[in-house]
Amino acid sequence: MDTTEEDGESQVLYPEPVTRPFGVKSPTSELARLELRRSHNVQLMKASLYAEADAEDDVSVATTGDQLVPQPPSLYSTPAVPTTKSVPSTDDFVIAPIPTSEAAPMKPLVVRPHTVVLRYHRKVPPFHQTIAGRLQASCIADMSVSRARHSRAGFGPAGALVHVTTRDSASGLPPVSELSELERYLRGRNCDDWSEQVVSRIAICGRGGGGSTDTKYKDVLSAHLKALLEHSEHSQSPGAECPRLVLPARPKSRLAALRSHVGVAKRLADDCARSFGVSGAYCYEVWRLCDALWGADLENDGVAGTDVQSTVNRYRQFVKWLTSAVAADTDEELARPRPPEAEDDTDNHSGRVLTLLAGGRLMEACRAARDAGDLNMAAIIAQAGGDETVRSLIARQLSLWRECGANPLIAGSKLKTLRVLAGRVESADLIDLDWLRAMNVHARYLCPQVPTLAKIVCSYNSSFCARVDDADAVADDDVDLSVVREQGYTGMRYPTPTYARNAEMAYDVATATRRVLDLRYELIRARATDSRPKLDPATYTPDPLDYSLSFLLGVWFGCLDYASPSGLAQQLEAAGLWHLAVQVLMYHPEDKARAHLVRSMLSRHAPARADTHELEARMRFLREELRVPEQWIRLAQAHRAKYERLPAVEADHLAAAGRWNAAHEVLMEELFPTTVLADDLASIAELLERMHDAAQRHHVSGWGTGGEALYQYLRVYNEVSYTSTPAPRVRERPAADGRDNCSQITSNNFIIQGLVSPNETQQQQQQNSEELHARLEGIRPRLAAACRALAGVTPTNIRQAAARASLGSRLLQLSVAAGEQSRCIAGLLATLALPPDCSVRAQRKVTEELAAEASEGCADSSPNSPVSSRRHVVTRI
Repeated sequence: MDTTEEDGESQVLYPEPVTRPFGVKSPTSELARLELRRSHNVQLMKASLYAEADAEDDVSVATTGDQLVPQPPSLYSTPAVPTTKSVPSTDDFVIAPIPTSEAAPMKPLVVRPHTVVLRYHRKVPPFHQTIAGRLQASCIADMSVSRARHSRAGFGPAGALVHVTTRDSASGLPPVSELSELERYLRGRNCDDWSEQVVSRIAICGRGGGGSTDTKYKDVLSAHLKALLEHSEHSQSPGAECPRLVLPARPKSRLAALRSHVGVAKRLADDCARSFGVSGAYCYEVWRLCDALWGADLENDGVAGTDVQSTVNRYRQFVKWLTSAVAADTDEELARPRPPEAEDDTDNHSGRVLTLLAGGRLMEACRAARDAGDLNMAAIIAQAGGDETVRSLIARQLSLWRECGANPLIAGSKLKTLRVLAGRVESADLIDLDWLRAMNVHARYLCPQVPTLAKIVCSYNSSFCARVDDADAVADDDVDLSVVREQGYTGMRYPTPTYARNAEMAYDVATATRRVLDLRYELIRARATDSRPKLDPATYTPDPLDYSLSFLLGVWFGCLDYASPSGLAQQLEAAGLWHLAVQVLMYHPEDKARAHLVRSMLSRHAPARADTHELEARMRFLREELRVPEQWIRLAQAHRAKYERLPAVEADHLAAAGRWNAAHEVLMEELFPTTVLADDLASIAELLERMHDAAQRHHVSGWGTGGEALYQYLRVYNEVSYTSTPAPRVRERPAADGRDNCSQITSNNFIIQGLVSPNETQQQQQQNSEELHARLEGIRPRLAAACRALAGVTPTNIRQAAARASLGSRLLQLSVAAGEQSRCIAGLLATLALPPDCSVRAQRKVTEELAAEASEGCADSSPNSPVSSRRHVVTRI
């Protein structure tokens, strides 16, 4: 310990002349040297001893801000300095004596301990703070460290996601959130997260914004699936275990299903306004579009009309749907205030007229122009969509204005309106319109009079081509708008889904990057090109788990893929509608996958007992309407009963499903000890009857050495009713060592009811006894069969051993009551190998009869001996 004064000299505990010959600085250093310790540690030990000393000790304690350290007394003493002052003269220098004092102050020892906070040994450091992380995992051996920090997310039933995260990451998250915030739940370990690993389970289900919305959405799905089931048929392919639900390809059936879906969507359009996902109004638009595109063909027995009248009717239905589809956007734009036109301050109506024209409201546009005093515009609008002569005249007028430089003097909205009516739209005229209104403009004003659907789609696609030669090439080869191109962009809005108005959704494929297009555009393009539409969930909803609309459309079009039934089934299962999920899986096109998915769904949700009206209705729905195989339902109920520890219900369902060996195993392992010990064999009488009938057909393995004992005993029980009474306490003879062997006979004494009555006469009792013996004689074969079957039962636990002993005791009692011979009873005792307390009565009878026979043998050999008491014994039961 270094205690240095201010002048730099070091104090020691002993004077220098004493310490110098020995070369020792202090006793502390010598003690540390002898103990092989550091001197600093010894000093701390001494300091702790001084700190615990009594307060009355002479040693003073110095208190510092860091630690209490003892202050030892000084070894030097200096005299006190006199109070009088003497001023030395310049001539003579006087040396003053050394002052002495009782104690000199010593500088206190300051100890500043270094505190190190150790991490908890179960904490996990972030990877960048580990050795492998600092080395950037450059060694092959470090790959194992990286592998241990990664896990694979697993998806379970009902949209459940299980993944590994940390305690700190999962603790501060809300229990309920939107699907768009899924990244917060799956972010894993942060850079400064040392917490332990935990397994988190997230229930991902595409639901609405609240509980009432969820209920309404369930009602919408239930109504659509009910309408679909009404027009579906069961199809059983050869070798398939489960029938398949299909919508018939007959035009009448498809038309009826389409009209049913339109009616359901119209009735529930306003009830399902979801904040996230597809809305009821959107579904209603989709089904109305299908009716407008394919309804007339289905009415014509599935044959697409090619005559002029069919083309006109199809065109009118299509533009009528376009007008209703853009009505909400048109009203919203009309409600916004419009600033005056920059070119003409007096023109305040041209923008409104253009909006009405884009929305397909010609009458309102003509009325708006007339009310504003623009009669020329009103007259031109009245001829909109007419023959080519009117369009050519308007185009000539526009070219004259352009040549003379009058365009800057005309309002921009009026020029756009005239170009639309003339069919000479520029690329910048339709930039502000969404794709539905842009297609409406092409269908009404830019295409020839009464065009076909293919010409409308071709004209709309050509507007995305920036160059003229590209637009001319569209007439021969249609443009694929899903392909993302870097060049040739005209600024028009692509037909993307409604939820992607502000952001473009795209995905990468092997050849190019493709954007997601709206489902309505896919349907229009499929009808124009006579192809199958793309029915991905991304075409109509941001929820990747919402397969409701794609499934319904896939079934109606007859092009159902494998992902739609599974996805919608998970969605319904998460909503609690598992019976409707089974219906959806019944439409799966692949036989083996359909069977596997249906059985998995049943095993997860089929109840062991249908004890409520709702469960009864669901089980009846599965059996009668869906025609799910009864064996699958019974097996699923057996699995649920096993999980709920209901062995009687489990064995009943297994027997009903034809799994006789499994039912027999449950009978012997669970029901045999329970029913025998509780004396409740009547509860499984029906099960034993069914299993005995199956055993007669050789369907049950091991029945003769198992359940046969219960069955035969139950038949004997039904013929001879009995009650169990406690056995009396019997005192046996003293043993050889003088101790009394007092034992309780625990075997059951059976009293045959109705045989002996205290009010009956002796003659009636004798008659009843004869009837009893006659009845007991008749059950001897069954008793023998029950004993043989019980002898083959090998108990595997204590309960089974107790039940076997109890049942064997009852069979022995009945055998004794039936008057079996001693040799037969002795054989039963040897075969059954029962505990001694369960065979007391049978052993007693065998012993008495053997003793009687021995005494008779002695009496016969000696004529003077008394008559054996055996001849006067009356057997009492």
